[in-house]
Amino acid sequence: KLLFWLRPELDWTLRLFLVWATLILISSNALLGCILLQLIANFLFWMCLSDLIRSRGYFLTYSSPRKARWYLLLVSYLILWKPGFYFATFSYFKPSNELKKILDELQFEEKTTFGEWDRRPMQALFFGNSDAELLGDALMVHFDRYERNETVAFGYVKTLNLIGNIFDDQGIESVIQALDHPYSYTDSLLIGRNNHIGDKTAVHLANLIKTRKNHKEKSEVYPDVAGQELTWLEIGGTSVTKNGLSELYHSMGFRPFSHLGLEYTRGRNPFLFSPLVSFGTSTIPRSLEFLHDARYLQELTLTGNSLDDDDISFLAEEVVQTNITKLTLFNNKISPSGVEHLVPLVTQLTELALGMNRKIGDKGAIVLAEALKNPNATLQTLFLSNCNIGQQGAEALLSVFPGNTHLKFLVFSNKEKIDKETMEALEKATRANWS
Repeated sequence: KLLFWLRPELDWTLRLFLVWATLILISSNALLGCILLQLIANFLFWMCLSDLIRSRGYFLTYSSPRKARWYLLLVSYLILWKPGFYFATFSYFKPSNELKKILDELQFEEKTTFGEWDRRPMQALFFGNSDAELLGDALMVHFDRYERNETVAFGYVKTLNLIGNIFDDQGIESVIQALDHPYSYTDSLLIGRNNHIGDKTAVHLANLIKTRKNHKEKSEVYPDVAGQELTWLEIGGTSVTKNGLSELYHSMGFRPFSHLGLEYTRGRNPFLFSPLVSFGTSTIPRSLEFLHDARYLQELTLTGNSLDDDDISFLAEEVVQTNITKLTLFNNKISPSGVEHLVPLVTQLTELALGMNRKIGDKGAIVLAEALKNPNATLQTLFLSNCNIGQQGAEALLSVFPGNTHLKFLVFSNKEKIDKETMEALEKATRANWS
């Protein structure tokens, strides 16, 4: 009886998938395909959830063919989205018009004709694997031409921003190979929010970072032509795990590295269906035990990784073993106890960002104020926006001055319950340290 009910639903599921495939074939557009995937995922999820709530858990029974339909559709989607997603992002589709312009510039343009071209947009354009591979090949040609002084350095190549696309380890591999060119001048690589990037990419990047300085060359014929080392990496919002992060930390113990961004880094849950959004717990806490290996790292961003007070305690112990001077911890789970763990860092850091940790409150501000009275404190910038700090906490921070001569920027949000006179006094006190 159940199979009899499900037979028309199987046909309905197949028709739905065929309509979706036809649309993306007609459009030849990976963006549309992935948007449709996301819409189908959300539609099925909420329908199943509503049925589950209404039935109080008694679903998919012989007397409920409608509920059987929704759960069958969800199972069908879970089976079909993976091959469909790769079909939508691989080699079938032609490069977008924007990518064509970039490829032509990299391979054929001799000199810039529109100013600096500092920011050619490549962020959130839904580049798939084939697009990334074309970009990597074009970069290799560009660096060859740059070596021969046939073209100039482009700003958008120096800072290569590929955030929010849909390629995976296979797609980004050709880009990383291009950055290994002796005359590559890309010093900043931003590949965050590419959910399908994982440990394989992290290992390739670690090998690239460990390359010695003498790998990059300077032209003897053209004095202005020289390769640059990669010193800035944004890889947050990907599926890199503890293993990949440990390799990255280790590579930053070989030479100075300016910045590592690991915002919202969560492991991908294979049982949840969204192809564009990471679901799962943060992988950062499990990787902190290796952070001390990154002894030449200078800036670390860990925004949105659900770090609690115990994680902060472990983090502080690791940071003191490195050269990190700027630490960003926005939107975590830090309370006054976590702030106490950060106290030893005020004599090492020049910038500490604790915004959007609403548990900090006045008690956390008082702890920071006492720490900043240390004559050896080096902190110059402190972000405390949306930390639920009131008048008591602000007055405690004001008591730090004029004894503290280093703190130049103290950032609150307009939502804090601090009177106007205290805010003006804090601004005046920090401005006095500018000279």
